[in-house]
Amino acid sequence: MEFLTDPIAVDKVVAQICDRQQQDVNGTTWLLVDAALVEFHRISSLIGNWNWPVHNVFARSRLASFGAQAPHLIELPRDVGEVRSKLAKLLRPHSASPAFSWLRSQQSADSLCEALAYLGLVRIDGDMDVHCRFADTRVLPALWAALSEEQHAALSDRVVAWGCCDRAGHPMELATKSAEVLPAVSPFAGTLEFDARQFGAVLDASEPDTIFSAFLETTPELIVDRRRSDLYRTLTQSLARATELQVTQAPDRLQFAVLSVYCGEDFHRLPALAEMWNEVVQGASLKELMKAWTPEIWSALEPGEVDAAVADV
Repeated sequence: MEFLTDPIAVDKVVAQICDRQQQDVNGTTWLLVDAALVEFHRISSLIGNWNWPVHNVFARSRLASFGAQAPHLIELPRDVGEVRSKLAKLLRPHSASPAFSWLRSQQSADSLCEALAYLGLVRIDGDMDVHCRFADTRVLPALWAALSEEQHAALSDRVVAWGCCDRAGHPMELATKSAEVLPAVSPFAGTLEFDARQFGAVLDASEPDTIFSAFLETTPELIVDRRRSDLYRTLTQSLARATELQVTQAPDRLQFAVLSVYCGEDFHRLPALAEMWNEVVQGASLKELMKAWTPEIWSALEPGEVDAAVADV
């Protein structure tokens, strides 16, 4: 599998986890693994040799049918020296995968699994239930940001700290919030409820990954030798521009992204295309309008030509 992320900086991740352990001696540190994104049998064999406990997050939930493909929690030893000497060996063979995050908690494994499983199924506008890949670190930051104050409050008693890697592979910490008053009734017996705005924010954040998958299938030559975090930045910015220009349909947004990557991020500023964007605002399809492009337009869109063409615009 290929991902729109750089490999994680294993040594920096291990250092952050160990630093956290030294700062908070009361809690337990857990490694959360999205088993669907790695060869988890290799990890399971390794931690079995080390006697590190592991728990299937979905085992007691409505998502139990995921089985071995479910997210798994690995309890890390309290001995920082052992973590420092062994964790890198676990992570390094799978460092290209966005499958790892780490948590601090003062709760039991069962309590933590209950809270995390709650994030695995989202009900949209009280109607449609959707599986959420919360353990995938391409999804996790957007999901975490989309949670309401009340939803954060429900989790705050179970999750003291949560870290993962950004798109460049650098470790970061998610902003956790301490609740002043915990919910009177545990919400984890129910389903995580998102309104359309919350779900839309998570969905929008995943669009660069969807575009990347399309590139791999149709135009892989466009992304050869490109650093994935740089490509993520380019796609994110290009999709934001597409939204500004009211390019709304998925095939048109994909085409806009292809042009941004191939021609240059400023291709849309080409004077010859100005009238076309007015037609797009009126509802015309970018892909259909491209069929009428003249050879002169295509020539101006050749790599290296766009910057010169828009320099004085």
